[in-house]
Amino acid sequence: MLRLQSNIAIIIFVALVAAILVPSPALAGPNCDMRDINNCSADTPGGGGGNPAPPPASPPGPGGGAGGGNGSGGGGGGSGGGGGNDGGGGLPDCVLEEVGHICANLPGPGPGPGGGGGGAPVRPEPPTRIPESQFQTFDIPAPTIHAWPKDWAVIGKPAAFWTDADTSYIDMTLLTYAVTVKVTPEKYYWDFGDDTGGTTSKTGSKPRPGDEPQIGHDYQKTGTKTVGMTATFSGEFSVDGGPWLPIDGFAHVASNDISIDVYRFHRYLVDEDCYMNPRGPDCN
Repeated sequence: MLRLQSNIAIIIFVALVAAILVPSPALAGPNCDMRDINNCSADTPGGGGGNPAPPPASPPGPGGGAGGGNGSGGGGGGSGGGGGNDGGGGLPDCVLEEVGHICANLPGPGPGPGGGGGGAPVRPEPPTRIPESQFQTFDIPAPTIHAWPKDWAVIGKPAAFWTDADTSYIDMTLLTYAVTVKVTPEKYYWDFGDDTGGTTSKTGSKPRPGDEPQIGHDYQKTGTKTVGMTATFSGEFSVDGGPWLPIDGFAHVASNDISIDVYRFHRYLVDEDCYMNPRGPDCN
């Protein structure tokens, strides 16, 4: 009797140990090595062993695409998004130059490996017209005026005036092209400083003794007068040495100013000269 009880106890102990060590098929979990808790693999859905299921895919980062595959499509994470050889997610290729997330129109390499797909800037068409408003901003040389007598005049005698205004050339660059501008004086408006003036088409010249001036003015009042002149220029331009093209409108350029002292002239008839009578009329 004692031997039977001992055998029953041994069977019960073995059964308990087996129940503890061998899990039930319905409660089977990951296949783990109890000595290494990291060496675990989950069974395929439905249990029963088999190949382990792949780990869940990480969600793409901002800007990334779905990606995936065996290297032909890129899945980008992070801020930029990456790509494979055939393009996956991420930002599209920037045809100019990429600055952060913006395609900026910046100078860059042309087409080719690493060129980003953008070409060199296209040269604009050559200028075919220069408007009057732009023509009037050009640095046209100011004309110079002269007078004879140089800085004085008398009432009743015309003072002579003239200018050295002439055709001149200005070199500049417009729309990447070398442009030459030719300016030609057309007419001259004179201000004689006594509330009178006049327009001439000639430059005038210094008169010879006894000749009438080409541009002259008779002052009627004494005093200091400031004389000036404004020249009106027409223009033409040539692009890269090509034909001359007309410029719209005119440009007006002021000359220097000159000061004229105007005197009154008296003539007296006397019966003796000032050598003999220094106190005679008009001798002082």
